[in-house]
Amino acid sequence: MADHSPRDRNPARDPDGPHSFSPHQPKDKLAKLFYRDERAVAEFLTQHVFGKIVPDEIVVFLFEFQATPDWRMPVRILLETALVYDYLSKSEGGSRERKLPPVLPIVVQVGKQPWPWPMRLAELLADEAKAFLPFALGQEALLVSEEAAARGLVRVETPWDAILRLRYPADEGDYMETLAVLKGLVLAGLVSPDDPALDALVEWVRSDMIEAGAKEEDVAKVQRLEDLGGPVVDSWFAKRLRESGRKERAEGREEGRAEGRREGRRATLVRLARRKFGVETAE
Repeated sequence: MADHSPRDRNPARDPDGPHSFSPHQPKDKLAKLFYRDERAVAEFLTQHVFGKIVPDEIVVFLFEFQATPDWRMPVRILLETALVYDYLSKSEGGSRERKLPPVLPIVVQVGKQPWPWPMRLAELLADEAKAFLPFALGQEALLVSEEAAARGLVRVETPWDAILRLRYPADEGDYMETLAVLKGLVLAGLVSPDDPALDALVEWVRSDMIEAGAKEEDVAKVQRLEDLGGPVVDSWFAKRLRESGRKERAEGREEGRAEGRREGRRATLVRLARRKFGVETAE
């Protein structure tokens, strides 16, 4: 990741700095800082884009970070794409002979909320407008879920992998193991201790703690990478895992009751079929 000059690592003491944070800052705003580094973007594109849908010619990538699903996203992407083309067509050297490059919109889904809305503009059109589809814009954005990407990592090898996995850990063991890998990368000089992405990671964890109901004085104790494995964060993880466990157990009980109801209905149908059609048909 990019090397930066030393600075005050405490976000609370640098309110006017270029990378100042607030524990209440939306995660889609924080997520942008994880993609500032060219190598992180290159890894992202290699994993999710290249070799799948990108043609050989040069492409302009338009990134949109979204924490809360927005049904208007195709319209927003349309407007942003139009602005990109307007800029490119007016930029230095622009002429009628110059061909514009394709623009690939990428929506990076931040957080764990499933995305329920369509990503293709045509799907927002009223039914009576479908006859005009050949003349309408059929633009579609590529949707990439950060959580799914983190879960899909077989192993953590790069700083980008570690930072992504730490934001969406499977459990406490996964978190602590990945944190140790990231700290090792810092010690090995593969990540600058002053990298803004580390500050953003700390702030991400602070936001998670607040969402989980942590006390403000506990959140204030988490200021740098070294604090992420401390007792305050351990306590927060234990609380979050307990809540997650209660939710999973409740979901399991409900699934068990639903399965019981299904089996009850099945048994009733088998008895009725046996009486009317015989054992062979019932089976």
